[in-house]
Amino acid sequence: GKLRVSHCVFENNFALLNGGAIYLDEANIVISHCGFMANRCGPAVFPWGYGGAICSDHSSPHIKCNLFEGNSSTGVGGAVAIRFRDARVHSNIFSENHSGLGGALGYLHYYEYPYSQCNNLLFGNTSEFFGGAVANIDAGPTFVNNTITGNASIYGGAFYVKDSLTPAVYN
Repeated sequence: GKLRVSHCVFENNFALLNGGAIYLDEANIVISHCGFMANRCGPAVFPWGYGGAICSDHSSPHIKCNLFEGNSSTGVGGAVAIRFRDARVHSNIFSENHSGLGGALGYLHYYEYPYSQCNNLLFGNTSEFFGGAVANIDAGPTFVNNTITGNASIYGGAFYVKDSLTPAVYN
């Protein structure tokens, strides 16, 4: 919880399974004012990758004021995948990211939502199947004051929601 990653550039990195640039497991860190470009996660066949730039498992990171551009994963979260615990994701720009589900952001398998996902700009992101910008799979975080435009997918160009949990979306 005392680690801060700030004013860094992560570009052209690859991880086989989780987090093309950064993987967090029970790490409540701050990631701010960084650039994440052209990072990739996951092989073309199973097992799929989670989080083209960042994958957060069992963590509550504070991800703020970053640029995520041109990242990709083969599974969930072209830029960022948040699994098993909520994260603070605010004031970021997500552009031209791609994934199977959740072109920019993927939220998976958690049931408590102490934080709002707010003031993010998500544009030009794509997914192969569900959620051109955001995929919510067995998770329902709160979204406030986000701009989501020009994203594309087969199902849910902006949002995809699965497993009866509904995210709250305001403004």
